[in-house]
Amino acid sequence: YVEAEIKPEGSTNIHGGLAAAFDLAGIGARDRYYDAEVDTIYFLSDGHPTSGEMLDREQILEYVRRRNALGKIVIHTIGMGEDHDAILMRRLAEENGGKYVSR
Repeated sequence: YVEAEIKPEGSTNIHGGLAAAFDLAGIGARDRYYDAEVDTIYFLSDGHPTSGEMLDREQILEYVRRRNALGKIVIHTIGMGEDHDAILMRRLAEENGGKYVSR
Protein backbone atom coordinates (compact mmCIF):
# COMPACT_ATOMS: atom_id res chain seq x y z
CA TYR A 1 0.00 0.00 0.00
CA VAL A 2 1.33 3.40 -1.05
CA GLU A 3 -0.28 6.63 0.07
CA ALA A 4 -0.49 9.40 -2.54
CA GLU A 5 0.49 12.91 -1.53
CA ILE A 6 -2.65 14.64 -2.82
CA LYS A 7 -4.31 17.28 -0.69
CA PRO A 8 -7.64 19.05 -1.40
CA GLU A 9 -6.98 22.62 -2.54
CA GLY A 10 -10.30 23.93 -3.84
CA SER A 11 -9.20 23.58 -7.46
CA THR A 12 -9.20 20.66 -9.87
CA ASN A 13 -5.85 19.15 -10.84
CA ILE A 14 -6.96 16.34 -13.15
CA HIS A 15 -3.50 15.80 -14.63
CA GLY A 16 -1.93 15.58 -11.16
CA GLY A 17 -4.49 13.05 -9.98
CA LEU A 18 -4.01 10.86 -13.03
CA ALA A 19 -0.22 11.15 -12.82
CA ALA A 20 -0.34 10.01 -9.18
CA ALA A 21 -2.58 7.07 -10.10
CA PHE A 22 -0.19 5.93 -12.84
CA ASP A 23 2.79 6.32 -10.50
CA LEU A 24 1.04 4.07 -7.99
CA ALA A 25 0.54 1.45 -10.72
CA GLY A 26 4.26 0.68 -10.55
CA ILE A 27 6.83 -0.20 -13.17
CA GLY A 28 4.44 -2.45 -15.09
CA ALA A 29 2.52 0.61 -16.26
CA ARG A 30 5.63 1.76 -18.17
CA ASP A 31 7.66 -1.39 -18.85
CA ARG A 32 6.21 -4.21 -20.96
CA TYR A 33 8.29 -6.83 -19.15
CA TYR A 34 6.42 -6.29 -15.87
CA ASP A 35 2.78 -6.45 -14.84
CA ALA A 36 1.16 -3.28 -13.51
CA GLU A 37 0.38 -3.43 -9.80
CA VAL A 38 -3.16 -2.25 -10.52
CA ASP A 39 -5.49 -3.09 -13.38
CA THR A 40 -8.20 -0.50 -12.76
CA ILE A 41 -8.33 3.18 -11.81
CA TYR A 42 -11.53 4.81 -10.53
CA PHE A 43 -11.22 8.53 -11.23
CA LEU A 44 -13.64 10.94 -9.55
CA SER A 45 -13.90 14.66 -10.28
CA ASP A 46 -16.32 17.48 -9.57
CA GLY A 47 -14.77 20.07 -11.87
CA HIS A 48 -12.90 21.10 -14.98
CA PRO A 49 -9.09 21.11 -15.01
CA THR A 50 -8.23 24.43 -13.31
CA SER A 51 -4.79 23.77 -11.85
CA GLY A 52 -1.75 21.63 -12.41
CA GLU A 53 0.70 21.06 -15.24
CA MET A 54 -1.98 20.45 -17.92
CA LEU A 55 -5.30 22.24 -18.24
CA ASP A 56 -6.17 21.39 -21.85
CA ARG A 57 -8.52 18.43 -22.31
CA GLU A 58 -6.69 17.10 -25.40
CA GLN A 59 -3.29 17.33 -23.69
CA ILE A 60 -4.61 15.38 -20.70
CA LEU A 61 -6.07 12.67 -22.94
CA GLU A 62 -2.81 12.40 -24.91
CA TYR A 63 -0.84 12.17 -21.65
CA VAL A 64 -3.06 9.26 -20.52
CA ARG A 65 -2.66 7.54 -23.92
CA ARG A 66 1.12 7.66 -23.52
CA ARG A 67 1.11 6.58 -19.87
CA ASN A 68 -1.37 3.77 -20.47
CA ALA A 69 0.05 2.44 -23.75
CA LEU A 70 1.78 -0.51 -22.06
CA GLY A 71 -0.16 -0.92 -18.84
CA LYS A 72 -3.60 -1.09 -20.43
CA ILE A 73 -5.13 -0.05 -17.12
CA VAL A 74 -8.92 0.29 -17.26
CA ILE A 75 -10.08 3.74 -16.18
CA HIS A 76 -13.62 4.22 -14.90
CA THR A 77 -14.69 7.83 -14.35
CA ILE A 78 -17.28 9.33 -12.04
CA GLY A 79 -18.31 12.93 -12.59
CA MET A 80 -19.77 14.51 -9.47
CA GLY A 81 -22.11 17.51 -9.55
CA GLU A 82 -23.14 19.74 -12.40
CA ASP A 83 -19.75 21.40 -12.99
CA HIS A 84 -17.55 18.44 -13.91
CA ASP A 85 -16.02 18.17 -17.39
CA ALA A 86 -18.37 15.53 -18.77
CA ILE A 87 -16.65 15.44 -22.17
CA LEU A 88 -13.23 14.76 -20.65
CA MET A 89 -14.56 12.21 -18.18
CA ARG A 90 -16.53 10.34 -20.86
CA ARG A 91 -13.59 10.23 -23.28
CA LEU A 92 -11.15 9.24 -20.55
CA ALA A 93 -13.32 6.23 -19.72
CA GLU A 94 -14.15 5.28 -23.32
CA GLU A 95 -10.53 5.48 -24.49
CA ASN A 96 -9.33 3.29 -21.62
CA GLY A 97 -11.92 0.50 -21.56
CA GLY A 98 -13.91 1.97 -18.68
CA LYS A 99 -17.37 3.31 -17.95
CA TYR A 100 -18.39 6.91 -17.28
CA VAL A 101 -21.02 7.73 -14.67
CA SER A 102 -22.44 11.14 -13.83
CA ARG A 103 -23.89 11.82 -10.40
